Amino acid sequence: MSSMMQKLDFFINKNQIKILFLIFVIAYTIRSLIYYFYASYIYLPDSNNYIVEAIQLLAFDYKNKLNMFEISMPGYSLLMCIPTLIEIFISPLINFNNLFSVLSINDYNNEYIYSIKNKAFVIDNIFSSAIPIIIYLISNEIFKDKIVAIIALLASCLYPVSIFYSISILTENFFIFFLLIGIYLFIKKIYYFSYFIFVISILIRPTFELAIPIVILFHFIIFDRKKVFSNIFVYSLIYVTVMSPWWYFNYIKYDNFVRLHPTTGFMLYSGNNEMNKTGGGIINTDFKIINMEERKSINPILFDNVLKKKALDYISNNKLLFVKNSFIKFKRLYSFKLFTDKFSDTLFGYIYMSSYTFLFILFLMSFFYIPRQKYKYLILFIILGLFLTMVHSITISSIRYRYPNEIFMIIFASYTFRIILKKFFK
Repeated sequence: MSSMMQKLDFFINKNQIKILFLIFVIAYTIRSLIYYFYASYIYLPDSNNYIVEAIQLLAFDYKNKLNMFEISMPGYSLLMCIPTLIEIFISPLINFNNLFSVLSINDYNNEYIYSIKNKAFVIDNIFSSAIPIIIYLISNEIFKDKIVAIIALLASCLYPVSIFYSISILTENFFIFFLLIGIYLFIKKIYYFSYFIFVISILIRPTFELAIPIVILFHFIIFDRKKVFSNIFVYSLIYVTVMSPWWYFNYIKYDNFVRLHPTTGFMLYSGNNEMNKTGGGIINTDFKIINMEERKSINPILFDNVLKKKALDYISNNKLLFVKNSFIKFKRLYSFKLFTDKFSDTLFGYIYMSSYTFLFILFLMSFFYIPRQKYKYLILFIILGLFLTMVHSITISSIRYRYPNEIFMIIFASYTFRIILKKFFK
């Protein structure tokens, strides 16, 4: 067994670039086939919203500026500008003058929107298919074991959730791509460049905006205290520089400084009110706001502050219920079964449930198998994972929100699977 592993390790070292390229091609092909057969069955309003925002940007539709980036960051919509531009150049009936009137219909059956989605997938799939390669590099850097890295590579390539998000035209894989690059550079101690990539990931999806400074702080307090302040300063400088155009855009939009977008109160209230019993965030089921669109259009910031106050008052007056609901949200976040009726009892639902259950068990076992000297690398993932869990146990919870943690789990679980294989073959 030992000699076989040594030969395999030598083969991987010698052919590493070829293997990584082959996996990229395999991942891209699998996702393309799934998209070809199943894309028409998946309708998610968010994917249309990103394309419509891209259309608004290209059409310079600033009259409706309050409707732009209401609950999203600009990164993914900027990416969606590429397939939209391609559609403009190849379609004889569309130009920049009639762009908004022709394409702004937020309808899956709109032929132009559908055509843009097809082109968007071709671009988005590049990032989704590259994620396994970054996971390979991270796993190899942490464990110094090519077999573990190959297991992580194959697992992330074939993981059903990753494939699902690649065909759904959502921010998930684009965001994870940049987040993982930032993590890899951070582990490699290329700190300043990693900070730049981290901030870029915030402009795509601000999931870990507040967690990244905590990671930097903990890392340098534990391993190099002399460099704590210099690294926090550099990260802050990069953060302010990269985020400034977004802040300027928001200032023009709201006549006020807005760091991300005014939805903190909305998220907090939708998960903390007298209606919410499930931990989800479905309007008229988990929360209800009278004249929401009208009140938001008058003063979005004031409206969000009102919701924030209502949520905090509810939490303050119902402390025990808040704790109970937080456990419900935690359970919902890490549920083994999909909540949507459309997918829960389908073949995809069962594949998802079995794959996630297997991953979750291996992840839990990893805390018994992974050597303690590797914790210095893994603490980064633990901080990010705990932060994500805490945020969605307080606000609203959904299986979709835990996706970054599933990617982290793959890295942990791959080491455990390697140990199990080793014991089995012995």
